[in-house]
Amino acid sequence: MPSKRSINQPTQVLLISIPRTASNLLVKVFNLPNQSNVHSNEKGGYFFYWAFIAAARRGYMEKPAEKWTNQEKEEVRAIYQGCLDKIEECTSEFEEKNKMMFAKEHAFWIHSPASL
Repeated sequence: MPSKRSINQPTQVLLISIPRTASNLLVKVFNLPNQSNVHSNEKGGYFFYWAFIAAARRGYMEKPAEKWTNQEKEEVRAIYQGCLDKIEECTSEFEEKNKMMFAKEHAFWIHSPASL
């Protein structure tokens, strides 16, 4: 169950986009880098970028998931878990500073690489 927050307490925002949907323009309109109460990570809000890149480089998206070895499955799980851990770490850090946490992900970076 989500926690109840007052209007003055920090919150988290997750913008999920499909490339070329003008999400970069939306972020520019919000001028997020210059909002003193909004923070993100060093990758501009992308937390799953490295998971997608790792899965692509290792060729996991070129074969069906049922052909993945147990080691490959564990490696992908670990990479995605690391991304989730980083989101939680950043969220906690920003809540302690009473800041709003912003994350932006492309939809295909956060869903199962097996579904590609």
